[in-house]
Amino acid sequence: MDAVKQGALCGAILVLGACAPAKTPVTATVGDYTLAVTSEPQPLQVGESADIFVALSKAGAPADDCQLRFRQYMPDHEMSEDRVWNTLTATGKGRYRGRGGEYHMGGDWELEFELNCGGEPHKVALPFHLEWPE
Repeated sequence: MDAVKQGALCGAILVLGACAPAKTPVTATVGDYTLAVTSEPQPLQVGESADIFVALSKAGAPADDCQLRFRQYMPDHEMSEDRVWNTLTATGKGRYRGRGGEYHMGGDWELEFELNCGGEPHKVALPFHLEWPE
């Protein structure tokens, strides 16, 4: 492939990558707080672990003074992993990041978040369904 074609191909790839759709967060409100949650990969996949990202706000302003953790579990299947809580680390401007364990089977799951903001503890669960890979 000559340099001009290779340059055009690379340019097209960069443009298409820049136009990729943004990840749509799943939101939940608990008390005065709103969580906007995304993951990588998105959607979550059977057989993979994932990075979990939370944008936390209180009355529309970023909430930086909180401790967050989450667990991933299947409500209909009791497993030892159900008791594992993963810490989310503050990255600034109300954003937090953590990593969970592997999603080892398809079915109904929940991500349960525990927030402690200024001595105010809150919990909220986000249900989701994972499809078995084909």
